[in-house]
Amino acid sequence: MSNLQSNLSYLRNSKGLTQQMMADKMNMPRPTYSGWERGSSEPSIENLIRLCQIFGVSLDSLVSDDIASGDYEHHVSDHFRVLAISVDESDR
Repeated sequence: MSNLQSNLSYLRNSKGLTQQMMADKMNMPRPTYSGWERGSSEPSIENLIRLCQIFGVSLDSLVSDDIASGDYEHHVSDHFRVLAISVDESDR
């Protein structure tokens, strides 16, 4: 789960959430959640599934992809997908 820690931090920040807000959503103490972002502990499969639901990503993407890289492709369904892109101040 080499990308898990950075993905958790990136996704949390992209939603404007603090670690305490995430811990509250997960019904756990903040140090437990922050341990996942630091890599000092790993979430159970049940918690991984809950994180995927909160962030709207697949389990495979959460643990494998580098979501912050900009090359991340999010499949919502077979007929719809969201592509993350970067733009400058001029929307180019």
